[in-house]
Amino acid sequence: MASNEEDPIVKLNVGGVMFQTLKSTLTKHKSMFKVMLETEMPVTKDESGCIFIDRDPKKFEKVLEFLRTGRIDFSGPGDILSVQEEAHHFMLESLEEYCSIVQHEKIQNSARDLKISESVKIIENDSELLKIIKKIGKPILVFHVPVTNFGSIQLPVGFDFPIFKKFYAPRLNIYLKPYSTQSSVRHQEWQWTLYKKDYSEGNSPRDPRQMFRRHLEASIDGFLMD
Repeated sequence: MASNEEDPIVKLNVGGVMFQTLKSTLTKHKSMFKVMLETEMPVTKDESGCIFIDRDPKKFEKVLEFLRTGRIDFSGPGDILSVQEEAHHFMLESLEEYCSIVQHEKIQNSARDLKISESVKIIENDSELLKIIKKIGKPILVFHVPVTNFGSIQLPVGFDFPIFKKFYAPRLNIYLKPYSTQSSVRHQEWQWTLYKKDYSEGNSPRDPRQMFRRHLEASIDGFLMD
């Protein structure tokens, strides 16, 4: 890799693995790297003079891929969540935002495949949920939906969401609020919260012998009768 005085090569020792890249690559975005290389911030160096960073080198490869190209090939399970954690550590907000966008696209595609996204709104974060609750009119049902580390969501076994939505939509505004997990299990239990004005109620533990749909419907019917 050629170098020049204005844009020198920076050598990094990340968890024992050597990386070389240009200073301009590391300082392209606001991050810890920019502070490290453009200020008097003290840095730890190894015996050969390389900047030492005590992080996982495999995850750092993804960070460097983003710094070089502006995108990442998230091909493995758990990639998005692990890279988000690295981005947070390196104060690389542009990468955190990129991961959120990619995760959102994966969730939307998964919901579309399950014929969910056409019928309900997906809540992105807690701030959005609070805004919805503050303007509550008709009672609200929020499904807290686990996202596997492959970036997909799965319906509970035997749960026909379109039929459920058609039956309860006249009485409830229904939303999905995905959350990330470290699991690759295809069918994980959905949780839910029901909201009325000044009152909310979460789901109770389900008897393993009871179908998800029946447990959900009993919870909703009892809530609406109160």
